[in-house]
Amino acid sequence: MKWAALFSQTGSEICNLSEAIGQYPDLVISDNTNEANAVDSRIELNCKKLLWRKYKGLTAEEKLDYYRKHLSGYDVITLHGWLNIVPADICNEYKIFNGHPGLINYYPELKGKDPQVRAWENISNYQFVGSVIHKVTPGVDEGPIICYKKVGSNCCIGLDSTFGILKQTSLDSWIDFFNNKRYNIVC
Repeated sequence: MKWAALFSQTGSEICNLSEAIGQYPDLVISDNTNEANAVDSRIELNCKKLLWRKYKGLTAEEKLDYYRKHLSGYDVITLHGWLNIVPADICNEYKIFNGHPGLINYYPELKGKDPQVRAWENISNYQFVGSVIHKVTPGVDEGPIICYKKVGSNCCIGLDSTFGILKQTSLDSWIDFFNNKRYNIVC
């Protein structure tokens, strides 16, 4: 399996997942080019190939060219806090999977940005909290759910604990995704 992973923040989820499954991605792409933003040091120590490039500000055509140039030939492409909308053409050309820290198969209102905050702010409305892995499609967080992990919402006693719980359910979802080769599911 040839794996490419993309991130915009620290990359720690990729590192934690890689250590859990015993494999680092063959390619990591990040648009975190701001030296003030700390990137997990395990990324540079363990990843086979790293690409750093500012993504915001690219034209629509440059974005398409960027994805096509770097993602061709990869069996599995995963997004880990990739804070960019993947163009529709790319969604349709490649099998890309995204981790989302909101239990959108139960609560579709948690699609989109900052589901952890929205879940905590309305925690009494949710029996469960959790994370999903879904296929990336042109609609934001609209693709088929491949796997998910959930826990009772009573575990959330504050915003920080909610973030921590969802970080763990995200990791557990990704481990299930790789260990059970759920990327082979046809969708």
